[in-house]
Amino acid sequence: MKICILDDDAAFARLLGRLITDFDKTNSDLSLTLSDNAYDFYENMMQANGFDIVFISVDLPDENGIAIAEKIKNVFPKTILVLLSEYSTFFSPQAFYCLAKPVREDEFNAVFTLAVKKYMETNRSIVVKWQNKRNRIALDEISFIEGYNRHLIVHTVNGNFETVGKIPDIYAVLQPHGFVRTHQGFIVNMHYIRAIEADSVLLTNGQRVMMSVRMRHETLLAYDNFTDKQCLVI
Repeated sequence: MKICILDDDAAFARLLGRLITDFDKTNSDLSLTLSDNAYDFYENMMQANGFDIVFISVDLPDENGIAIAEKIKNVFPKTILVLLSEYSTFFSPQAFYCLAKPVREDEFNAVFTLAVKKYMETNRSIVVKWQNKRNRIALDEISFIEGYNRHLIVHTVNGNFETVGKIPDIYAVLQPHGFVRTHQGFIVNMHYIRAIEADSVLLTNGQRVMMSVRMRHETLLAYDNFTDKQCLVI
C-alpha cells in the first residue's frame, strides 16, 4: 500500500507519518512518501505509478490542494484522497474524507481505518488460470461471469478470460463482494447493473445478462440490499 502526505508543514507531515506507521507496524508492504510542494509530489506520484492513499493539504502555497486532488483523480481514479485544512468547514467531491487541522489522533485513526478498508475493497482480485497463463483481475473490473460445461468466462472491462471452474464455486467466493447470481449460468457484479428487467439484467455497458424466473426474487432482494447501502433510492 503506497501512501503519500503532501503538506508544506514538515512537522505536521512527520506527525501524520508517525500515526500511519504506528497504526500498523506489521504491514511490511506499506510505503510512505512525504512531499512539501506540488512539483515534487507530481514527480513522486508518476515514479510510484500512483499512490493508493494521499493526504493533501488544501492550503499549499504553490497550488491549491483541491485542484491537485482533481488532477490525481483524472490520472489515478482509484486513489483515496483525504484533504486537510485549517478551516473547519470545507468540501471536495474528489475527497474520501476532509479533516480539519489540528488533527486529533483518535479521529485520524478512525478515518485511516476507513480509508484502508476502502483500499482493500477496491483492490480485491482473483487469479484466473488458463493453460499456462495466470491473469490477476480486480473484482471491480468484472462485469459478469458466465459458466458452461465446467468452464467459466470472466467478462471484464479489459476483455474476456476463460478458466476451468463451476458457477456455484466462484459465486461462493464473490457473493460477499457485491455479486449476485441471476441465472444458473450467470453471476453479475451489481456495481454494473443499470436496470433489472423482466427476464434479464441490463448492464452499464449495454450488455444484457439472462435472469431466470427462479432466480428473479433472489436477484431483486440482493440488489435492493445493495442499493440501500450504495445509492440514493427514490
